[in-house]
This record gives sequence, structure tokens and C-alpha cells, in this order.
Amino acid sequence: AAAEDAVITVMLNSPEYLSDVTEILSADDFGTDFNRKDFLLLSEKIPLNTTAEPILLLAQELTPDEMGKLTAMVKEDRALSIDKSRVALICKRLQDEKVKSLASGMKGISDSELDAALNRIKNNKG
Repeated sequence: AAAEDAVITVMLNSPEYLSDVTEILSADDFGTDFNRKDFLLLSEKIPLNTTAEPILLLAQELTPDEMGKLTAMVKEDRALSIDKSRVALICKRLQDEKVKSLASGMKGISDSELDAALNRIKNNKG
């Protein structure tokens, strides 16, 4: 989940890279319900209100505990230097984590998830 947290942190701390993140990732790339929910909410709300702090856009959607977790993530990584290539690297790390997770737990995954994982492996080698 560390790679998922890193992606959400980028979306919160550097919303100007939202389109870069959403071009690479979808909600299906997230294994935890919490981060999947955050990804969907941020993807929806940031473009609608570009002047507010992204974390504030989630205040009415999340529980106090969830907001606390996000606040800690934002504080921890606020000093990180982010650019387009770093965003791509963070997104790729999440995709790689998902592929490894799928490979280790092949039971119960859908055909579409398996196809997506195989395509990512092919693309990474090519």
C-alpha cells in the first residue's frame, strides 16, 4: 500500500499533476478500498475546484479517522520534490506492485485483471 499512498500524496500535494496520474492509473490499480475511494474522489473533485486545498475537498466525504490518515500522509511528504518524471515513476511503482500482488494471489482474480496484468508485464519488457 506504500505505492498507493505515494500516488494519493502526489494528488493531494501536487494537484497540478492530476491529469498525469489519471492518464496512467485508474481506480482498478488500487488494492485498498480507502485509497481507491480517495483516488476516485480526488479525480472528480480537483478539476471542479482548482483553488481549494485538495484535502479540504474530501472533508465532507471521509470520516475523521480517514481525514487524519490523509493529513499525516500530506505532512510526511510535503517537502518531496515532484515533477512529471517522478509522478510517472510513482505511478509505475503502483502498477508493478499490483502485478506482483496479482501474481502472488492468482486465485479469485477476474480474467480482465489477469489480462491487464499480463499486458503491463509485456509493456514493461518492450
